[in-house]
Order: sequence, then C-alpha cells, then structure tokens
Amino acid sequence: ADVIVANGAGYDSFITLLASAAEKDEAVYQLAEDVDDHDHADDDEHDDDHDHDHDHDHDHDYEAEYQNEHLWYDLGRMEEFVLDFGDHLAELAPQNSELYTANAQELAEELAALDERNRGLDGAGRSYLATEGVSGYLLDDAGLENVTESEFLSAVEHGDDVSPRLYSRALDQTRNIDLLSYNGQTETQQSARIRAAAEDAGATVLEF
Repeated sequence: ADVIVANGAGYDSFITLLASAAEKDEAVYQLAEDVDDHDHADDDEHDDDHDHDHDHDHDHDYEAEYQNEHLWYDLGRMEEFVLDFGDHLAELAPQNSELYTANAQELAEELAALDERNRGLDGAGRSYLATEGVSGYLLDDAGLENVTESEFLSAVEHGDDVSPRLYSRALDQTRNIDLLSYNGQTETQQSARIRAAAEDAGATVLEF
C-alpha cells in the first residue's frame, strides 16, 4: 500500500500495529491524533462529551476522562480531513492531482453544508442519552445537551456491562430526556432495557 488510512485517536489502533509490522509506518495517514482539538468555537452553550466532568465514585478502573474516538461524526473535522487528504494524494500521485483536488473540494463543500444544517437545528434546551458514544460529536454540534455519564460511556467503550449504579441512573434519566441515541451494534440486555424505558417515556429513539 502507498497509503494506509487510520481513524486515529486510538480507534482501531491495530491498523498502525499492522503497518509497523509491514514496515509501512510512513504510509499511515491518520485522521487525527488527538480528540481534544475538537473546535466548538460557535457552540459555547454545550460541551463535548469527552469534556464532561462527573464527580462520582468510580465502579470500574476507568479513572481517565472518556474520549470520543468516533471522529467521522465530527463533520467539521471531516471537512478538513478531506481537503488535507486530497492534498496528500496529490503529492503521492501528481499525475492525478487535479482530479484529487477537485473531488476533495466537492466533498468538503457537501460536508460543510451538512455541518451548517446540523448546527442550525438549534437543539438548545433539549437533552440526549447515549447507549454508546458514536453520535456524540454530531448531537453536540446540533446543540443538544449530553446527559450520559462519562463512566457509562467508558464501560461501554471497554466492552463491559455498566455497573448497577450507573445502569439504574441511566434508566432514571430516560424519563427526562428528549432523545436516546442508540447503537444496535453494541446492544446488550442493559441497552435494550434502556431503549424500552426511553420509548415508554415518550423519548425519540434514533439509531446510529
């Protein structure tokens, strides 16, 4: 491979290990190294879900703050990535540079329009709970408040069931949220019950 695209931010980190084993470290092009550079300059009323600070007792050894690695739902970041990657391909294959640049520009414009539409939804005053963090960037940028506890998301990210305390609190939260963000790919008995409780409470359920 002349180029190996990796999501970065720790997501699917196996790809960089494979590249290293194949002595292809220089071929790796990562979407992002650090999730903390996510820019919400125009959205001061809400926080990224990886910035939430919950002062609760920890049930697991997840002391570090939760960081959302699902960067492809960060439309602004994806717009920048497309343009940068187009330039990168143009350097690798100059004979196709005009095609790469034109395609990247077209896609970046589509992403920018989608980002503007999403940010214009005006979700201020509405809240959401997530059974897994995949949709965080998108919903945060739409102005919704993420009420999901960081410890809950960390447990799910590690492939574990959440503690009874966190699970019980999530069930309680379903009575007060506007939206449940649901990822069927990570469905467990716990998440399915949370979904049922949200539906019973009249919350909108969206699958991501």
